[in-house]
Amino acid sequence: MTRSKAASSLFLGALRFVCIPIFAAVGFLIGTPGFLINHEAFMRDFTYEMHHASTGHGLVFVGTGSGWIYHIIHSLLPGLGLPLLILTAIGILYALWKRSPADIAMLVFFIIYYAIIGSAQVKIRQIYAAVAPNPDGDGGAGICGHLESRSGAI
Repeated sequence: MTRSKAASSLFLGALRFVCIPIFAAVGFLIGTPGFLINHEAFMRDFTYEMHHASTGHGLVFVGTGSGWIYHIIHSLLPGLGLPLLILTAIGILYALWKRSPADIAMLVFFIIYYAIIGSAQVKIRQIYAAVAPNPDGDGGAGICGHLESRSGAI
């Protein structure tokens, strides 16, 4: 690699490192204007929800065990069914093996989100909807990517 290509690559990497958090903050402010419009109420409600998630929902979820296992058994399995849940697990393993930038982004989001909701004392199925696997985005992507790499096209 020439010196100018290395410098250009380094510059683009640094630019991405700076721009991604800026765009994330702008996206947050666009999607959550209450943060700026009424910051005091936003922070009050946000801290209430944090406290509520960490302390629980009364006696509703007492004795339900780990949130990480609970969501697999009571959210994913009934929502996807066993075949689709297995396909999703295969897709996640394939993404871990393949390690493309898109796969890494999907896995990082999934792991962070799942870690947060799994650690909460409130275990509501709807919370998992934002990260619920789908065969096209997870398992199907892994299988289609494998077939495409073997045949050249699907």
